[in-house]
Amino acid sequence: GDITALEILGGHFSAHDWRWLRENRDALEKLSDFIISDGLLGVEDIPNTDYDHPYFGRSLKRVSLAKLKTIGRNAFRQCSGLLSADCPAVIAVEFSAFNRCSSLVSVSLPLAESVEQGAFYKCISLTRVNLPAVERIGVVSFYGCTGLTRVNLPAVKGIGYGAFYGCISLCNLLLPGASVPSVGVNAFEGCSSDRWLVPVDAGGNRLTGQALTDAINLYRSANDGNTTDNL
Repeated sequence: GDITALEILGGHFSAHDWRWLRENRDALEKLSDFIISDGLLGVEDIPNTDYDHPYFGRSLKRVSLAKLKTIGRNAFRQCSGLLSADCPAVIAVEFSAFNRCSSLVSVSLPLAESVEQGAFYKCISLTRVNLPAVERIGVVSFYGCTGLTRVNLPAVKGIGYGAFYGCISLCNLLLPGASVPSVGVNAFEGCSSDRWLVPVDAGGNRLTGQALTDAINLYRSANDGNTTDNL
């Protein structure tokens, strides 16, 4: 009950080990730091779990998860004390994985390709999100992230309905300059009316010169129901 930090240094971390953490969540009620080091032979995906059975409690503040590929549904749901999540190898963030992690200010997902429904729902302390490899943003995935000001999605191909609904502070949206992603209904409903679409290259860098002009023309001509507007 007095354990505040747990670091896994070697061996293989299995689905059984993840379930052990969930089953002993109450006994680990003071756990604030959980680390899986890069020295492990392998790390199995975090299994899906029910919305009222996340793997950790509300004292958790920091996680660093080397070699993990998939964060299962509801894995960190309502871990309201969680401040940061470093997930350098994660490919998929499943349904409601960080739902209502209200203290989360930093998340690193450099290889993630998909962020599913409600993954960061009402993570109100997030201010910036950089997802350089994500191709799909699921429905209501960042719904109600009221502190979010900047999102960088240089590889995105699809943004689900209501994805950024109610992100009242969102003012900078970095999207690929080479193609226009599909955008679902109400994806940006309730966001700041004074927001900027910034076309970027594959590395997330702002376009300039002719490349910028071409990107603006591409977005302006996209069939969004109004081809006479600025974008």
